[in-house]
Amino acid sequence: MKISQPEIESFTRQVFYEVAAHNLGVWEVLWAANSRFPSASVSDRVEVAQRVVRGLTSCGVVKLYPGEKWPSHEVDSKPVKDVEKVLRDRSSWSVEGDLYWLCKTASLLL
Repeated sequence: MKISQPEIESFTRQVFYEVAAHNLGVWEVLWAANSRFPSASVSDRVEVAQRVVRGLTSCGVVKLYPGEKWPSHEVDSKPVKDVEKVLRDRSSWSVEGDLYWLCKTASLLL
């Protein structure tokens, strides 16, 4: 099952609203994709999760930060510069690897 553009846009809005409410782990985007698109292949779900994170970070409303495990949710003071490297690294999509958090930016607060 290929995931349609309208479904991806709706999923992007869902993730956007989640990040607006609280920091969101990158792996949580993949978990949400797994729940929302259970009939899609694993590679399609990973691709959608990557696309959503890429889109939100590239438009500037969200930044990606390395950080600590739950429950602290503490993030470094400097955002990730190479988002693509994080998106390509399979360990980024697991709570067992390096943790990365999506955090809203000041532009989202206005």
